[in-house]
Amino acid sequence: MPVLRQNTAIFAVAFWAAGGVVHADEIRLGGTGAAHGILQILGEAYSTENPGDAVEIVSGLGSSGGIAAVSEGALTLAVSSRPLRQNEKAKGLDGIPFIDTPFMFVTSNVANLTISNADVVAIHDGTLRKWPNNKGIKPILRPRSDTASALLIESFSGMQAAMDKLRQRPEVPVAATDQDNLQAAEEITASFTAMTLLQFLTERPRLHAIMLDGVQPSVENMQAGKYTLRTNMQLITSAQPSAVARRFIAFTRTPQAQQLIRENGGVPISAQSAAVQ
Repeated sequence: MPVLRQNTAIFAVAFWAAGGVVHADEIRLGGTGAAHGILQILGEAYSTENPGDAVEIVSGLGSSGGIAAVSEGALTLAVSSRPLRQNEKAKGLDGIPFIDTPFMFVTSNVANLTISNADVVAIHDGTLRKWPNNKGIKPILRPRSDTASALLIESFSGMQAAMDKLRQRPEVPVAATDQDNLQAAEEITASFTAMTLLQFLTERPRLHAIMLDGVQPSVENMQAGKYTLRTNMQLITSAQPSAVARRFIAFTRTPQAQQLIRENGGVPISAQSAAVQ
């Protein structure tokens, strides 16, 4: 699979003050690829408000990789699309509710497509192989361990068996990361895959959103209960976050940051953790 289009984004590193150059506090963010775009947007906005802090967005880690990096001190904060496991909590990590976003299907085929829940399963088990315009449906899989695979299995009856069947087809690609998934979907004619609305709006791929049972995946429809397929993300922090980590977390709760999240396909989640006050 092709590599990411942009490996890292680095924002303000230092600023001039009366006494000369003031060195920045460093904050490194990463985790699930679905949050890469919103982290870039929030990182840039944060740097404008906090010019003394250097923000680096690290890509390609995934949820588990981001969690491990926070545990090892290689990341300041991570975004995870799955809850912390008990062994991860035992290492002194905390998960702070962050963003809800619709989980959606996309294609490189044509706009204004709609499919049913049954169609989703039928595409995976191979009983539905053509779009209405007669183009062959080209599904893209994610690894068995990926949270996207788990979400589909949890959300659609019969999906486990259907997905197992799809994995037996040698021509079906498996995208290792969220960015690989997006890029493959752009490059494959009449593709079919799933991603978050958050990634769709922040990375703006050359793809079309697919309606599910006639309902457009949107923040408004998700909040109204019309679009029910969704995923949530957590900010992962150490039990004793650094001052710069606390500043960034506080920034995500500001009206400015929450508006940026909403504009890009997410709903900020009220924090339930007492780790950061």
